[in-house]
Amino acid sequence: MQEMEEVMTPVDLYVGGGDLLLTNLTGHPTVVLPDGFRKVGGTETPTPITFTGRLYGETDLLAVAHAYQQATGHHLRRPPMDKLTARSPAASDT
Repeated sequence: MQEMEEVMTPVDLYVGGGDLLLTNLTGHPTVVLPDGFRKVGGTETPTPITFTGRLYGETDLLAVAHAYQQATGHHLRRPPMDKLTARSPAASDT
């Protein structure tokens, strides 16, 4: 925890670093948000963005995360569910 705090001292927050194990071990707050979509096998799937802040810096971190959501609107999009929720003919017979 102390080593991570020393690294984070000159940093307000950092973007990326999707490995949440580090923050789970050190207690640094992390927010994971939608960051758009990518096509995988013909289907769009959501992609994440990660913001990590200083210890006890949740207020600043959440303010940045909220501003990011307001600027991008990625959190308003949903993956297409029609293929996943479509009933197969065999399922409708039961």
